[in-house]
Amino acid sequence: MMDILHSVRDLCRTRCNVVILSAVLLHAPQMLFADNSRVSVSSETWARIGTTTEFMEIAGLQKLVEEMNNNAEAVLEIHFAGGETGQLWAQQFRNRLIALGIESSRIILAQGGTTKDRLQIDSRNSR
Repeated sequence: MMDILHSVRDLCRTRCNVVILSAVLLHAPQMLFADNSRVSVSSETWARIGTTTEFMEIAGLQKLVEEMNNNAEAVLEIHFAGGETGQLWAQQFRNRLIALGIESSRIILAQGGTTKDRLQIDSRNSR
């Protein structure tokens, strides 16, 4: 998070273009929730995603998929809060991944482990 704040500060010091600063601030919340083996997608982020390009721009998702593709035993586990809405959202996310060519057998839906307004996507070994 500090890297993001320092980057924003540096951009402002150089009297940056308002459009660039807006883009950084728009994507900062997504960047805050990504790490090497977990991606977190808020309901607000999901509502803004329309295209495949926007889907793959979810912070950390492309790296997570690449890591999974480089490990034959890895699977993606999509955690959702539960209930009909949570399950539907997780299935939509899974369908997007399948449409990108990820084998359905390598994507697991898991109820729990997150809040109702967020999906957590983890990479783990299947064995």
